[in-house]
Amino acid sequence: MTTAAPVQNFEEAQSVLAASLPGYVRRPHQVMLGNTIEQSIADGTTLMAQAGTGTGKSIAALIPSIIHAIRNDTRVVIATATKALQQQYKDKDLPFLAEHLGIPFKWAILKGRSNYACEAKVREVNGPSRAQSIAITTLRTAEKAGEILDRDGMPAVTDREWQQLSMTANECPGASNCPFAKASQCMPEKAKAVAADAHVVVTNIAYLLRDLKLRQQSDDNVQLLGEFSQLIVDEAHNLPDAVTSALADSIQAGSFIKLAGDLAGFLEEHANAPELGNEIGSAARRLFEALDVIYAGFTRKGGGKADPMPLYVDTIPANPQTIIGDKLGPLFIALFQAIDAARTEVVRVRVYEEDEQLARYRLMRRTEDWLIRLRQYTMDEPEKTVRWVEQERNLRTDETKRLLCSAPVEVGRFLRSALWSKVPTVLMSATLANGGKFGFMAATMGLEDPETYDAGSPFNYAEQAMLYVPGTNDPSPKDKADWTAWAPQVTRRLVLKSGGDALLLFTSRSAMENAYTVLAGEFEQAGIRVLKQGDMPNGQLVTEFKKGGAVLFGLKTFMEGVDIPGKALRLVVLDKLPFSVPTDIVIAARVAAYEKVHGHRSSFGGITIPQMQLVLEQAFGRLIRTVTDTGVVAVLDSRLSGTGWGKQIVSALPPAKRTSALAEAEAFLAG
Repeated sequence: MTTAAPVQNFEEAQSVLAASLPGYVRRPHQVMLGNTIEQSIADGTTLMAQAGTGTGKSIAALIPSIIHAIRNDTRVVIATATKALQQQYKDKDLPFLAEHLGIPFKWAILKGRSNYACEAKVREVNGPSRAQSIAITTLRTAEKAGEILDRDGMPAVTDREWQQLSMTANECPGASNCPFAKASQCMPEKAKAVAADAHVVVTNIAYLLRDLKLRQQSDDNVQLLGEFSQLIVDEAHNLPDAVTSALADSIQAGSFIKLAGDLAGFLEEHANAPELGNEIGSAARRLFEALDVIYAGFTRKGGGKADPMPLYVDTIPANPQTIIGDKLGPLFIALFQAIDAARTEVVRVRVYEEDEQLARYRLMRRTEDWLIRLRQYTMDEPEKTVRWVEQERNLRTDETKRLLCSAPVEVGRFLRSALWSKVPTVLMSATLANGGKFGFMAATMGLEDPETYDAGSPFNYAEQAMLYVPGTNDPSPKDKADWTAWAPQVTRRLVLKSGGDALLLFTSRSAMENAYTVLAGEFEQAGIRVLKQGDMPNGQLVTEFKKGGAVLFGLKTFMEGVDIPGKALRLVVLDKLPFSVPTDIVIAARVAAYEKVHGHRSSFGGITIPQMQLVLEQAFGRLIRTVTDTGVVAVLDSRLSGTGWGKQIVSALPPAKRTSALAEAEAFLAG
């Protein structure tokens, strides 16, 4: 992998690019960011770097990463929050540098196993659908050409169809136990092999976290990403939520019933012991029937049924070995023991046909995974893990089922042990600091005294943008009746003045649907195309919106990660401040933990405001994407002008023109 590196640092790289590309312009903010990242990599420190949209964060990180990897004959991993950003690295940034930087380097894109077709599953498909047949034909063509394809590069299939062609990591028997991997016919293993020989590997944050979890659980014996000496996390403001998702769990009875059926069939054929599989189903039913009883008896104040229902330490044991008399503990133990007994028999069985060996290895992996999950679920300390039962309704059949869920109370503990103490890391995002202060995000991620850098923004917000905030005499969301009547009318005036090209963002689905009902007809009569989240896939909505002259009704999904430069987007309206739902089980647990340390009601300023502010800044960032973009951001929440904390939030937003006069916002749009 070693290659001579004629370019020695970021400054020299800028000179090379300028010499090879007529019209290449150095971007001061990008240069400063690149130099800072380069120094952090050289020092082996952890850096939090905030840089506004348009800075060119990816190139600023890639150039020092490439130079470092070549100079030290090592690998750098770049983890992105979204597929769109990962695709940008693949289609734009890495090919650009490979062509113009003057340094021969190798790069690879690596995704989770379920993003690739599994040769064993492909061969098992009986009577493939038309879409599956086309996908398989495309796969075979790519294999002959020596190409690596993932789902995004293949013809479209439904999620259900793809599940029949791919395999999850928990189900995969592993390369050493799979005949197709041994014969170099496994697409995920091919992708890993290419990544192992690359200087720069681009993956996603979810895959990175799975890798870190496996390293931690196996004492570094199991690694998905292999050895690497430097990590870059792009859009790193997503990292806390991603860790929460990675460490969270959701268990339903159906998963155990499916496992029980598969085990019963295998053990009946090979050990004449189907009862070992059937007992898993019986134990699971007993556990979830008990949960149903507890759930049915749980009511909120006022008598209304609650969803979700928290489970406290007196309901689930801290140690499954000392749970005599507990309501759920014995049922967890019975399920654990049933799975363990079935797994022991699967391990004992000897099979000789290749497909039977593969089936055996899969069952071993699945049962081992369930034993780990159940053990962790019952043994983790209650102050570190929040557990609850929630109800899920199938909108098509109207059937309901209970889910047993858990999530970490805080994510810093995991990141400290799995990442910060292991690998130097650069965290990049347009929103890592609240009002220029990195303390909230650093504390959330468990970082102590990291290096920080704010590159600022290349945009002239004072000329390009206006922020409209209602005055103190306008209705507040707390005055629900008055505000509900007032907000749609303000939205109507702004949208009609802009002629569409408007992104309308709502903090709840009911608010979005109500506004759509009130406004959509009038917008259509004015010749404005009306789009709404849920009517088509989000990617398709963005494509339609970019054509111009449209208004898009959307939820939090569209508050970040959406890139719509140019005249197609000149107006962003938020119905109100995007606070998290305070009754959310995980949020409530984090609030309680924070106030236990910092005092009663301290969480509003310590957690609630900073979390909301980061989302608000992301939403604001949808408007100005290039140096020529102009427009208005309107936040229809008078608390921004009527409270001290609201004024502080406004002062920390990008320095656009400010107004509380609706006519001024309309005039800016018209101009």
